[in-house]
Parts: sequence; C-alpha cells; structure tokens
Amino acid sequence: MINKKSDDVVIVQNDQNCLTSMMEARFDTIKMISEGFYHSIYNNLSVIIGQIELMREGFLAEFENDSDRKQIQLDKIEKASEMINQTLKPLFKINTLGNKGYGEEVSLKWLCDKLPLYLSGYIQYLREKKNIKLHVETEISGKNNNSIQTKYIIDYIIPIILKLLNESICSGVLSIRVLSNLSKNLIEIVISENMLSSPPIINQYQEDYSDKDSNDDVFLECKSDKGLYIIKVTLPIKSISSKY
Repeated sequence: MINKKSDDVVIVQNDQNCLTSMMEARFDTIKMISEGFYHSIYNNLSVIIGQIELMREGFLAEFENDSDRKQIQLDKIEKASEMINQTLKPLFKINTLGNKGYGEEVSLKWLCDKLPLYLSGYIQYLREKKNIKLHVETEISGKNNNSIQTKYIIDYIIPIILKLLNESICSGVLSIRVLSNLSKNLIEIVISENMLSSPPIINQYQEDYSDKDSNDDVFLECKSDKGLYIIKVTLPIKSISSKY
C-alpha cells in the first residue's frame, strides 16, 4: 500500500483493484522504455536505407571514381548498424527485467549503474520530440552491498522517473540518489523546478500512486526545496537484503 506523507500526517489508502492496477502500470512502464529503444532502432534503420539508396543512385549514375563518397556512405551504414546493435542489448535487458517481476533481487550498485542505460532510449526519443537534452545521473551512499527487489524498480522508481522526464520542458539533469543503511533504502529523485511546468505537478504523483495498492508499505514523499523538486521513495525493511 502507499503511505502518503504530508507534514506529520500519514494517510494510508487501499485499492481493491490492486492486481489489475499494478499489472497495468507495470506494462505501461515497460512499454514506455521499450518504445524509446524501438524509436532509436527505427531511426538508424532509416539512415541505413537512405545511404543504400544514395549508393544505388551513384552506381546507376556510374560515379565509379567517387570513392570518397562511397566510403563516407559505407561508414554511415556501419555506424548506424553498430548503433542498432548497441540499442538491442539494453532493450533485451529491460524486457527481461520486466519478465522477472517480483522474483528477483539486484544490488543497489546495479540499480545506479543500469538506470541511465535503461532510460537512454526514452531520453533520445524526448530529445527528438521536444528538442531538449536530458541527462540522468546516479549516486549511492551508505552500505552499497544492499539489494533491492525488482518490483520496487518497476512499480515505483522507474515510473516516477519517466513521468518527470516526460513532463520536462527544457534541458537539464535528473539526479537519482540512493541512500542505504540497516533500516531502509531511500531513493531520492531530484529535478530542478525550472525543468517542469508548474509546482502542482509534484502533488500529482501522490494522486497517481495512491491508486497502486500492493501492500508494499512504500512511503512516497514529495516536496519543493531551494529550487528543486525532490521525490523520496522510502522502501520497507523487508525489501532489503545484504546478499550482494
């Protein structure tokens, strides 16, 4: 269940349609990330097709002596092909992560290392859609040998990040800070107020996540501080393992 913190008041809300809402949210998360990678693959395929057409026109026009032009086109094809290869790797991994669902644990270090990679396709998609450059950076402090269940990544952390990225109106950096100790894992997602359209947007996260009741005892706290929007996701003790 989601516990919404408002000052010193904790509100507990239940949702009878727990399974349906969580499954729909999870599919939406995987869909958004995958679409970003598919968009990148499509763009690179377009480059390859375009260069092949140009080379074909050159051959038909008998530009036999234009070896430099041919080499440039071949280089573009090779580069685009390599980009497709590199895009397929994280695409496979993020869909595999989604299939693992509730049954797997990953280290917090793994989370920090992989998040920028998993989000790279969607960030590229937003760059072309909105003409803005977004960057995701992560940092970890405390005991970094703790692990986290993948369900918390898919059901809480990534959806919030995607929502922030999607609502960004200008270029900038989104920071994910991971603090771990013996009692809790705290994930802080930080973004500049200038990157979002209006302050009320922060309150919408509480409304969105109040519909997701999975008895997880996840605490979601949203606040504005010194020009920054800070969303804190506090995970329960039961989510922590020191197997890594």
